[in-house]
Amino acid sequence: MTQTRQTQKQTHCEIIKVHLLAGKSISTWQAYQLYDITCLAQRIHDLRNKGLPIDDEMVVREGKRFKLYWLNTDYINGQLSSPINNQEGAAVC
Repeated sequence: MTQTRQTQKQTHCEIIKVHLLAGKSISTWQAYQLYDITCLAQRIHDLRNKGLPIDDEMVVREGKRFKLYWLNTDYINGQLSSPINNQEGAAVC
């Protein structure tokens, strides 16, 4: 008898949101390496449209340019101390 396992798969937006709420920054390369996400800029755009105030900076290392994304620590601390924990943004993307 085969047993089916039901797991709710997180969307790319949810994965990125959790990563950012943990106080970590993320780049396109990190998103690909960690989560197999190849379209980080689009997911960041989607999250911003849902109201997540994501900061970014263009970084240049070894002649290569890339964007680094993160959430402000004041925003993160406000989210973690909130009893509802942003129910409006629960269904992201």
